[in-house]
Amino acid sequence: ETEKYFTDYMNTRSDDAFQHFRISMANMKEMTDQIQAEVTGNPASLLDREIYYLSASYYAMAERSIKMKQQYDGGYRQYYREATNIHTYILKALRRLNTLRFQKNSVRYESALDSLQKLEAYILVVLILTAGMEFLLLYDFLNAVVKPLQVLSMKAKEIESGNMDVDIPETTAGDEVGVLTRAFASMMKSVRAGIEEIRSSAKRELALKEKELMTENLLKDAKLRYYQAQISPHFLFNTLNAGQQLAMMEGAERTYIFINNTAEFFRGQLHGAGQDSTIGQEIELIDHYMYIMNVRFSGEYHLVKRIQDKMLSIRFPGMILQPIVENAIHYAFPEDEDEASSVEQEKKITITAVPEGNEC
Repeated sequence: ETEKYFTDYMNTRSDDAFQHFRISMANMKEMTDQIQAEVTGNPASLLDREIYYLSASYYAMAERSIKMKQQYDGGYRQYYREATNIHTYILKALRRLNTLRFQKNSVRYESALDSLQKLEAYILVVLILTAGMEFLLLYDFLNAVVKPLQVLSMKAKEIESGNMDVDIPETTAGDEVGVLTRAFASMMKSVRAGIEEIRSSAKRELALKEKELMTENLLKDAKLRYYQAQISPHFLFNTLNAGQQLAMMEGAERTYIFINNTAEFFRGQLHGAGQDSTIGQEIELIDHYMYIMNVRFSGEYHLVKRIQDKMLSIRFPGMILQPIVENAIHYAFPEDEDEASSVEQEKKITITAVPEGNEC
């Protein structure tokens, strides 16, 4: 660069070229001063020293040539040629220095390349070992994750096929697969409990249904028997009515009264079975029954009624008092004549109905 501006100035004497020459000359001196400070005894340093001195000669020749040019002294051409020759020597020295440094750097490069190759081999071995370890770790990880999922998938397929008694393996893992496995096991436990509850409910419902059907059948059978049982009382009631009319027509008053009481008794039984009545209606039914019994047993039984009039209209379950009186006749008095004669006892049945407090 200095040579270029130097040549331009010598040819044109341009101020601009002169200023650039001065700037480039100052930079070149600064660089050569640094070279001088680093000179040692090796060949490269010797070339650096040679370049330093050649540069100093070049400065001197260029300065003198410019000065003579400015004084219009024709001898500046000789110094200009000298400076140009020195510039050529500097370039040759730089080439030799570059070649020397290139050779030196080549040795360093080969050494560095050998080190890099060894480092590359070491890194390759480390990468292979690392990749192998990562593969083993990845295999263990996938085995720990995928295998339980495969087991769950197989269990799910068995459940889908209808096997609800699948045994879910227990796990203590704290990862997502462990949580999923425990949740799946808990879900299946709940499902089995729900199915068992449904089965129990179905069994209970079936048992209740069977009992209901049995009850319904028994009820139908009872109704049938009830209707069948009603046929005989109705037939007997109608027969008694016919006998009552016949006794009245023949003038058999006592027979008429007996048949009338018997018919009224059966009428009360027919209308009172399963229905409620009043105390008065129940007492009337007992009167008919006692009349029949006294006719049969020659007036041995006496019925005493201690009932207030206001009690007669009170509602009362039908066909309750008459069986009690009937049981009293059959079980309260001895039927054996020897036993009856040895025990002097009046065959009297007393019925008492009084209010108690505000209730009857």
